[in-house]
Amino acid sequence: MHINNTSTSVTFTPFVDFEGVSTATIEVWHKPTKTMVTTTSACVKSYSFITMNLPVLTPINAVAKNTDELLFRVYDGDILMWEVLGYWITGTTNIYNTWKQFTTTAPGTPNWKTL
Repeated sequence: MHINNTSTSVTFTPFVDFEGVSTATIEVWHKPTKTMVTTTSACVKSYSFITMNLPVLTPINAVAKNTDELLFRVYDGDILMWEVLGYWITGTTNIYNTWKQFTTTAPGTPNWKTL
């Protein structure tokens, strides 16, 4: 999972059932500085995915550097419902922006090596 200061929500696949959980507490920890932001957010279920609004990320934005580790935790009361390690990515959260865009689909032969 990748976020930055323009991120407003996260979507994830939980490892436990969120049935009956309408709101939960979401924490975002900046691991290098132990800076934490938290909020209570609605849990919106779509198929097997849960979407939640993020807390205001200004305190993390003030200390985070590109590719710093973040820890996301979601609690229903005192029960940990979801936890995952993510990264602070400056500039963009589009993880597909570095994928090669091919301009041709012409067939070619691989350069096989004999061992």
